[in-house]
Amino acid sequence: MRFWLVMACIGSLALGCTNSRKPNAPKAVKGFLNLQNWNFEKDGMVPLNGEWAFYWNQFLHPDSIHQQISSPNPTYFSFPGSWNDLQMNGQKLGAEGFATFVLHVKIPEDESLMGLKSRSVNTAWNVWVNGRELGGAGKVGKSQNGMVPATLPRTIPFQHDTSELTIVVQVSNFYHRKGGFWWPLHLGHYDQIQKARESGLAIDLFLLGALLIMGFYHLGLFMLRPKDSSPLFFGIFCLLVGSRM
Repeated sequence: MRFWLVMACIGSLALGCTNSRKPNAPKAVKGFLNLQNWNFEKDGMVPLNGEWAFYWNQFLHPDSIHQQISSPNPTYFSFPGSWNDLQMNGQKLGAEGFATFVLHVKIPEDESLMGLKSRSVNTAWNVWVNGRELGGAGKVGKSQNGMVPATLPRTIPFQHDTSELTIVVQVSNFYHRKGGFWWPLHLGHYDQIQKARESGLAIDLFLLGALLIMGFYHLGLFMLRPKDSSPLFFGIFCLLVGSRM
């Protein structure tokens, strides 16, 4: 009970610090996202949410994307999300498999260093921007033996010399019960990306410190009163949650 009360207080403080005046971000429609009216300097990062072109059981290289997009009936995926319940040819895809996501983005003329930011996805993914491979998390593959999953948040910088971006994301999953890309992929100036990463890291360190303090405090209470086992269980619970962080 005490743990959830502390978490609720921290969550309320975090929500209170958000900017409620931030405009609603546009969403992608049929594989295209227009951000030419988005002011990155004023409005900050933008999540690349909406309809991405989706190619199931295919690892497409950026050089072949234009040929695939000209197909008469492309499939679109509501990004981010899990592909488990997506139906193709009358059947659900399930968790295991691999795919390529493609999004074309128009951005304002800007020479600033840009970046992408993603939370942990618990699978493997790799990203290209305008044909340049930028990395990701883990190693994508077409089978369980060919892939290496990873639970890693990523911040990825990239240079651009055009107002049109083609973002290609390869994803594979043969380990987790959910397949796909679950968290938003954010686009913004790289200094904004770094600032968001540092803010998230500061919150994580604060939470970790609070969990460790509560964990060792309750273990100490148990040592003073070993007949009452509840502090022992709560202390172990706090340390386990902290170790996961």
